[in-house]
Amino acid sequence: MKKVLILEPSLRKESFNKKLALYISEKLRDLDYKVTDFHMESLPYMNQDIEFPVPLQVQEIRDKVDEAVAVWIVTPEYNGDMPAVLKNALDWISRPTEMGGGRPAFIKDKPVFITGLAGRSEAMFSRERVVFLTKRITMKPMEPQVGIGLEASAFSENNYSIREEDKAKLDEQIEAFHNFAKEI
Repeated sequence: MKKVLILEPSLRKESFNKKLALYISEKLRDLDYKVTDFHMESLPYMNQDIEFPVPLQVQEIRDKVDEAVAVWIVTPEYNGDMPAVLKNALDWISRPTEMGGGRPAFIKDKPVFITGLAGRSEAMFSRERVVFLTKRITMKPMEPQVGIGLEASAFSENNYSIREEDKAKLDEQIEAFHNFAKEI
């Protein structure tokens, strides 16, 4: 059974992006994938002073990335950028696994699927930053990306249900992932 790691960096308990991640997870499980996740709030801040020996939480996320056929990032957007906890996680997985080493082999060309939910921007800026950083660390962002926009009332009322048109966009992305994964 092929594994997929879903990273959803919102720390908010009632995160709208968590709802998207759950929807994607359920659909992938229906297609017979083993879906794992990682709670990024447990990662220490990237700090070379604590890099060796590697903190347990860092080794855990590295192992999950290594075991997965792809990483799926479901990101909110904060001030036109990705959440700091996601940047921190990507920094940690890109660091050498031994003193004097280079980028770890397990992330080279690792496929990354990107979904984002935000206001009118549809998380466009966050998604762009995730593409930039994942390319920079030798991962491979895949198409299509999905951006979903929300009305301001969703935030003020703290209420979001995945709309049918959003499900259609997500289903298309899931199908693209499945077609890709069948080839590997």
